[in-house]
Amino acid sequence: MLSIREWLAKIDLAEYAEIFEAEKIRLRTLPHLTSEDLKEMDLPIGPRREIIVAISELREADIEAR
Repeated sequence: MLSIREWLAKIDLAEYAEIFEAEKIRLRTLPHLTSEDLKEMDLPIGPRREIIVAISELREADIEAR
């Protein structure tokens, strides 16, 4: 299983790993994050949108795996 740092690196957003780690966000938490949560974490708009898309892809992969 990937760490949050590895997941962010996989989507080319590794520079935000420290923010996610400081907020204690884990991979299992990702599907529950909202755009508002990411905004509250002070992430710029572009990376916020990229993360939302990647989270959506995680959700879809989880549904397909069931």
